[in-house]
Amino acid sequence: WKERPEEPSCPIFPYDMAYAGKSAVEKRQEIAALMRKKGVAATVLNNPASIAWLLNIRGGDVDYVPLPLSRAILNNDGTVEWFVDMRKITQALPTHLGDGISILPPEEFSPALENLSRSGKAVFVDPNQTPSWITDRLTAVHGKVERGEDLCALPRTIKNGVELEGMRAAHVRDGAALAKFLMWIDAHIDKGHLTELDAERALAEFRQSNLHYR
Repeated sequence: WKERPEEPSCPIFPYDMAYAGKSAVEKRQEIAALMRKKGVAATVLNNPASIAWLLNIRGGDVDYVPLPLSRAILNNDGTVEWFVDMRKITQALPTHLGDGISILPPEEFSPALENLSRSGKAVFVDPNQTPSWITDRLTAVHGKVERGEDLCALPRTIKNGVELEGMRAAHVRDGAALAKFLMWIDAHIDKGHLTELDAERALAEFRQSNLHYR
């Protein structure tokens, strides 16, 4: 890919338990238990949303979605090898992640896949989210690949009580911003100088004034 843009390297920050409602340790053990039932040694995670959910992290690599770009291997004992651009790692992140998570540079991802292949153990992948480059390395030697839906997909759609309350509170806060905006429209619409861009800027300002706006 000639003239390929440099990959984004926005800071990755912890997603607090006050919003997540479940620790990353609990999530890792939950998915690891599913893996043991399926008889697989590891699963390769390629979906940024699944990795962000699993590790309780957020970032800014993707426009309008608070996700960092990275890859991960979750083992059936709950440990994780996380392959991520080291420039994204913020000071608070290692403490937040705790034990059981190894932070590794992206160039170590391919050797890790090849090690799994040499082990001969079954590895779980989602064929809808996994490039053939990954499965080729997993099957290069003695590797076995089990295919199915991303094991994090269903658990992350089932919201816990903290997440549900957070969603409701976010709607209340945004509703208040929208009400202020509609009052602003009423006050300015008859003056004859209001444009759509003016309205867009005003709505953004009302939303940005909220403490939790991101």
